[in-house]
Amino acid sequence: MPQFGEMLRELREERRLTQIELASIMHISSSSISAYEIGTALPPMERALEFADFFNVSLDYLFGRSSVRYDLSILNKPIHLNKTIGDLVMLVNGMPENKQSLIYEMALTVNHISDTDLR
Repeated sequence: MPQFGEMLRELREERRLTQIELASIMHISSSSISAYEIGTALPPMERALEFADFFNVSLDYLFGRSSVRYDLSILNKPIHLNKTIGDLVMLVNGMPENKQSLIYEMALTVNHISDTDLR
């Protein structure tokens, strides 16, 4: 699994930023960015949080602990009757595997149906 430096470099390159540009945005030296990317240093927690916020990823993703790229705050998004995406994930997680598969297939089907088809 990739380490922090690899992830930082990948995210920076996706944004087409140089180390100097990212350093300027983050108000640190380009040598710090270089050290993080080659793995000779790790940022302090506050700085790591700033990187995660800037790239809109979780700390777990940034440090290579998860392949889930997106900011997990999306789990707090309300979807129905004060229930959140996180509530749905927990509900599905508690189901047997065959039902999880069925829910996934249903979601794919519903996603392909246009709003006009539902009227």
